[in-house]
Amino acid sequence: PFDVSVHFGELGPGQAPDLADTPVFGVAAMGGGQDARSVLYRWGIVKPGRVGDYFPPEHPQHPKVPALGSLQHFAMWLLSLSGPRTLPLHIVDLGPHRIAALPFEPSAVAGFRIERALCAGNQSTGSQIQDCMIVGYSGAYGGYLVTAEEYDAQEYEGASTLYGRHQARVIRHALVRIAASPLSPPETGVAVFETGRHAHWMK
Repeated sequence: PFDVSVHFGELGPGQAPDLADTPVFGVAAMGGGQDARSVLYRWGIVKPGRVGDYFPPEHPQHPKVPALGSLQHFAMWLLSLSGPRTLPLHIVDLGPHRIAALPFEPSAVAGFRIERALCAGNQSTGSQIQDCMIVGYSGAYGGYLVTAEEYDAQEYEGASTLYGRHQARVIRHALVRIAASPLSPPETGVAVFETGRHAHWMK
């Protein structure tokens, strides 16, 4: 026998000052990834690593150069495209194993840092959690999740990190906070699933 607990929280525009309010694709995203370059890349129109001052240095999206420049928002409106307005985050503890489910495709380093942070808090609290892992593409899809260093390089993955250079750090801190939620579980056998910015438990 083992205990199961589920912690839930969500982020949205305006809830974290280090996240951009609206998603933006960088110009390098139009060139495709290393395993599938687009015709724009092959023709030399789009190259990875392009950075600039379209956004001021203090803006979360700096130094990204938007694909299509100032026309990006119009093109997204015209094609009815948008990023998720809510980013659901789940922590599932299965006995000594912790799984963090998030709506992104994390890079190896971003995922490692999140896993390390989720397991690091256990030593100080006396938790029985022994290992942590990340599961992406869960609940929604918010593009890539890369470190600030990877974001600044503005390769395909950084250009496809929609909410800015601090996105991975914000998500990491949010997951740690959700996992450490002090809420008491309901009576055994009762599951609670609600939307909102709160952590809920199932036991």
